[in-house]
Amino acid sequence: MGLFEWIFPQVSQADSLKALHKAQLAAIKDQSTAERHAEITMDVTTQALKMRIDAMEDDLGFALLLITGILAKLEENGNITREELRAELEELDSVDGVKDSKITSKIVRFYLNSGS
Repeated sequence: MGLFEWIFPQVSQADSLKALHKAQLAAIKDQSTAERHAEITMDVTTQALKMRIDAMEDDLGFALLLITGILAKLEENGNITREELRAELEELDSVDGVKDSKITSKIVRFYLNSGS
């Protein structure tokens, strides 16, 4: 402790409190900046994911339209009936052992490569 601090302890204490307050404000500012950066990053990521989901929904809609058009033409040309298609879909749905009206791309690839 120096002579100044010994003679004027309140001034010394006030200086210490000011320095502590400055340090706390700097820490809060740094934290706020980091939080804002995290929020902006999250917003950008959320927006990018939304754009990807929108694009996939568009692709799925187009794929469904294409498949429906192909099936309609096959039926129109007499290549397949709806009953035959339903029976085929039921058979393919049971390939993975789960009757859920879905099939994975892995099974489709295997089916296409097996020559069936």
